[in-house]
Amino acid sequence: MHLETEKVSGRIYLKKEDGTYTKLFWIEEHKPFDLFVGVYGTSGKAAKLVCEYNDQEVGGNDNTFTRRFSYADARLVNKGFDHFSFHPDGTFWIKLRNEEERYVHKLKREQPITGTTVVFQDFYILSDLVSRYTPCTGTLKKNSLEIFARSNSVIRLRIRISGIEYDIEKEVKQNDSITGELPETYVRWNGNTLKAVLKCEGVPIRDVSIFQKRPEGTIACFLFPITQNRCLTKGFHIN
Repeated sequence: MHLETEKVSGRIYLKKEDGTYTKLFWIEEHKPFDLFVGVYGTSGKAAKLVCEYNDQEVGGNDNTFTRRFSYADARLVNKGFDHFSFHPDGTFWIKLRNEEERYVHKLKREQPITGTTVVFQDFYILSDLVSRYTPCTGTLKKNSLEIFARSNSVIRLRIRISGIEYDIEKEVKQNDSITGELPETYVRWNGNTLKAVLKCEGVPIRDVSIFQKRPEGTIACFLFPITQNRCLTKGFHIN
C-alpha cells in the first residue's frame, strides 16, 4: 500500500463503524530534508501539548509500548501545539502556538540528514479510544489514507523515516521478521528527499475503565538513537 502525494504530504483518517471520519495524523515534507509531523487530539481541531513525560533510555530493540509510561508521572504543560519537525542539519523540535516559548525539546543528531541517511527517527502514535474522537465535517483532504477503526479500540502507528535513497523496507523486514512483500498493515510514504514506512494496527480494548487514569488525547512517543544499543525516548499527550 502506498501513500504517495503531489505535495509530498499525507493524512491519516480513522473511519468509524457508523461511516464517519476522524483526524489522527499528518506528515509533510516542507522543504528538502525538512519534515513536519502533526497529531490531532480527540476534537480534531487546534490541539494542545497537554502533558509530557520524563525522558528515558531504553534498549535499541525495545518496543516502546512494552515499557509503559506511568500516567501519574505526566507533567502538565497545557500549551498550544503546532507540530513536530525534523530539519536538514539533524535538529528536532516541537513548535508550539505560543509567542513566549515557540520551540521546545530541541535535540540534534551528529550528522545532517541526506538522501542516504539510514532510519533516523522511529516514533509511535497511540490514539485514545476511537469512540472519543469527534467526527470531522466536510470533504476529506486529498492524498489521505483511511483506517477502519472500531469504537472500543485504539489505533497504534509506528513510523520509521529515512533518506529517500536508503532501503528502509529491507531494514523494516529484517527488524519485523517479514519475508516477501510488506503486509497490508504497512504503508509506504514517499517524499522527494525523505521516505517512511508506517505500520498501522488496531488494538481492541475489553476494559475501557483502564482509560480513566490516562490523560485524554493522542500519545506521541519518539525514539532518538544515543548509541547502537540505546535510545532516548520522549513521550507526549496531544489533545
